[in-house]
Amino acid sequence: MPKTLNDYLALGVRSAIVLILFAPLVVTQNTLFPYVVGKALYIRSLTEVAFALWVLLALRDNRYWLPRSWLIILFALYVIANVISALLGVSFQRSFWGDVRRMGGVFDLIHWFMLLLVMASMWRSTRQWRWLLNANLGVSLVLSILGIAQSYGVRLLWFLKETGRVDVTFGNADYVGAYAIVNMLIALAFLANSFAPKPLPAEPEPARRPQRRAAAHPAYDWTLAGRVFWILTILVNMWVLSVSGTRGALAGLIAALLVAGVVYAVFGMRKRLRIGAGALAACIVAVVMLMPVAHEAGLFKGLADSNALVRRLDETFEGGIGQAYQSRRVIVEAGVVAFAKKPVFGWGPENFSVAYDRYGKEFFGEQIADQAHSKPVEELTTKGIVGLGLYLGIVFVGLWTFYRKLRREPQEELLTLFLGAAFVAYVVQNLFLFDTPGTYVSFAVLLAWVAANEYTAAGRVAQPDPVAVPSRRQRRALAAQQAQQGDPSAAPQWQASFRTLPAFVVSAVVVGSLTLFSLYWFNARIYSMTADFPVQGQSLDGFVKDAQKSFDEFPALATLPRVFLMDTVAANWVRAKGTPELLGKVMEEGEAALASEPENARIYVSLARLMQEAAAQHSDVLKDSRSLLEKARALAPDLPSVLDAEQQQKTLEERLGLAATSTPAALTSTAPGTGG
Repeated sequence: MPKTLNDYLALGVRSAIVLILFAPLVVTQNTLFPYVVGKALYIRSLTEVAFALWVLLALRDNRYWLPRSWLIILFALYVIANVISALLGVSFQRSFWGDVRRMGGVFDLIHWFMLLLVMASMWRSTRQWRWLLNANLGVSLVLSILGIAQSYGVRLLWFLKETGRVDVTFGNADYVGAYAIVNMLIALAFLANSFAPKPLPAEPEPARRPQRRAAAHPAYDWTLAGRVFWILTILVNMWVLSVSGTRGALAGLIAALLVAGVVYAVFGMRKRLRIGAGALAACIVAVVMLMPVAHEAGLFKGLADSNALVRRLDETFEGGIGQAYQSRRVIVEAGVVAFAKKPVFGWGPENFSVAYDRYGKEFFGEQIADQAHSKPVEELTTKGIVGLGLYLGIVFVGLWTFYRKLRREPQEELLTLFLGAAFVAYVVQNLFLFDTPGTYVSFAVLLAWVAANEYTAAGRVAQPDPVAVPSRRQRRALAAQQAQQGDPSAAPQWQASFRTLPAFVVSAVVVGSLTLFSLYWFNARIYSMTADFPVQGQSLDGFVKDAQKSFDEFPALATLPRVFLMDTVAANWVRAKGTPELLGKVMEEGEAALASEPENARIYVSLARLMQEAAAQHSDVLKDSRSLLEKARALAPDLPSVLDAEQQQKTLEERLGLAATSTPAALTSTAPGTGG
């Protein structure tokens, strides 16, 4: 139980972090994009609370200072690179704040960095990490049970509906698979490690007095209960992966098991397990190579009729991958071409859609590629070679740390091996997807594990020889070890002042005030904006009024809702008999949207379509829509919505007998230029 103020602060930090693990279960049904917005705001709010408490704790207790970690340094540089990329990109507002569809951007990345710092500083011992990782497994077990129930039409939550591919609380089946494979492998790590032989304990010193109470109540052995829990977690996560039908996640799982088998076959400490690992790797390769032939078997076809994953694999080998493959291919091609135009820092975080619309040559309906659906391509296009290099550096440090810990701590080799496999699985599946708030939580835990264990995995905690004069490197290692163990002599003199009550109160007031400010302005107001945006059941005038009210809650994230506003008004203009006053209000919101993202062709199209709908009563606005479409055509020459809007423009101009010439207008003359 906590005894001191520092203990209570530590308890508060760890409690907030544990609560973050429940983020995949969060759904806010009353907001725009309920499967994303709620998760992001939930994680950000708790991260800010945890970070504030950690700052107060670290000022008072040097045991909770940051560990020495190259991963933390690289992640900090990655954040800085994102900021520079945002400043040099096509829309700083979009890059920094993201949008309500994905809730990404620099602001979100800063929160993940804060979470990394806190977790790496608060969890140091193996016991602590076991507890945290198993807590995350518990959440995954609950989510998987919900997914299995959903697949059978059992609505354990009111909003879960029976579907061909379960999406549970993620809203997208692909995210379910990404989350499941990571936790499946973490559970496998603990299960495998539970069967590994443990080192013999040291001989205890004889007790002066008999420990009668301890003898009467021996410690309970949780091994069996743990194994049951881990086996159940593995099975239900595998089950929910199969009913989610996520091929990218399956590729990540296969790659992770293959890497684990090869690594252990080469570097493992136990001969029999090395042989078994090599055989496992060979079997995986054989199964993958035989799958194009084996899928013709009757058993495989029978399973395809009842299982989403097997069915989608069958479609893949039948050549029916079709549109999914083609769309990913053209997205990647457009991203590579766009990278060549801005190779150093890219187009700016969260601005992939601009690059795709500009250089895409094939489109599938009104497909919106706001993400590359491939993490490396996303990094390359939006953050350039600098961003991609730092991202790959983070991945390399993670893999290298797992390898070194595997070699230096053979008693935990199976745990380390499969935790590394979970890391590999997430990275590989992200070749076909992107980060989301719900799926990134488990990966963030693994990143923090790497940062916390990186120093010890390097074998740099040994005490220097007391006889010889320690080298500078040895002195640094000893100081770091003393700091981690809470040695007061390792703490600077200024830290003593923060251990006094007056200094703590002042720092708590300052930190607490900043935290409350952030919670209100950057979380509560975003929630209000997304919750207050109108959905249905009102007049067009009322819809516009309520929408504008929601925009005022947090204008920086109002661009996409403003597009929704323009599209909704355009779709209902004739039926609702729109007025010039109403048109003027919506056009003002269109101008605001263009000011925030001046190179987003889809905003120009949405505003132009609104004017085209209003042209029956107000034909003069066709000149404005013509000018908007010319800008859209320059930004996205092959975008289907641009071509369709131009055809509609031509039809209206012919019907009303207007010349199809461009005339400068008040609206377009005040809009920002298209840029480079």
